[in-house]
Amino acid sequence: MNIEISHLNMAGDAEQTDSSGKYTFGGGAAAAKKYWPTILKSIEVVLCILCIGLIDDPAQNSRIRIFVSQRTVALCYVTFGSFLIYSIVFLIGKLIRDEWPWKTTSILACVATFLFFICGVFLLKDWSDTKERNFWPPNTTRLDLLCASGFMSVITAITYLVDAILMIRAGNRGEFEY
Repeated sequence: MNIEISHLNMAGDAEQTDSSGKYTFGGGAAAAKKYWPTILKSIEVVLCILCIGLIDDPAQNSRIRIFVSQRTVALCYVTFGSFLIYSIVFLIGKLIRDEWPWKTTSILACVATFLFFICGVFLLKDWSDTKERNFWPPNTTRLDLLCASGFMSVITAITYLVDAILMIRAGNRGEFEY
């Protein structure tokens, strides 16, 4: 008696069989198409951590000489921290195979784009205002960190903008279930 076993592939599985029944892993372009939100969120997590790390020293040492205003510090910490948490929760959701609605993620990415761009503008304005004062602090490392934080905030805004555009395009094409 000859028993034939068929291999069923789920849409979420990366395993595929060829005509001889041997397993092949990956999926080429289909796998890359499937994992781009996770890759982008991982990049966004790293960029958020860099932004927080760069703003920390100028924000904590602005008591004697003001490098950055308290309003800018508050806006930056809230923006960087909240979107760091959002991106980590998104990655944990992907890890346990939870699907987020594409409309929700695209709206949050648009809000992140706006807030990170505003933070970058405020940080670079504070950097410019500090440089135009009559005195220079003896250690300009904090000014360099402030400028780098503003620049990284703008880069993160561009990353979230790319994420929003790709998510909206993929959602309108019907690549996501929701």
